[in-house]
Amino acid sequence: MLSQFVHPLPPLTAPQLYQHVGLTAIRVMRRAFDLATGYGPNMTEAKWLQRMIFLETVAGVPGMVAGMLRHLKSLRTMKRDHGGSWVAEGCDACLLNATRNPAAESALEKGC
Repeated sequence: MLSQFVHPLPPLTAPQLYQHVGLTAIRVMRRAFDLATGYGPNMTEAKWLQRMIFLETVAGVPGMVAGMLRHLKSLRTMKRDHGGSWVAEGCDACLLNATRNPAAESALEKGC
């Protein structure tokens, strides 16, 4: 039943040099990741968990670096960073909710 919806993908080809370089780089990084995390046919639950934690750790680095660079620029220029303030937006939503709903005032008193 499922085989009628699943079709095998053709092998990836890279007609241009930059595409070939990119595809090769991705394949090398994937192979290195597989070797570093012990990927194989007989992986245990602990190995899968280690692989997922490693992947999430690596995936979080770019966002952390971008946030730190933005923060350091704000400190260097001594100007307030007005973009991406999700904390302020959350508190504004909490204040708006408290003004519309008297039952939510207790959340406001607790510090939103």
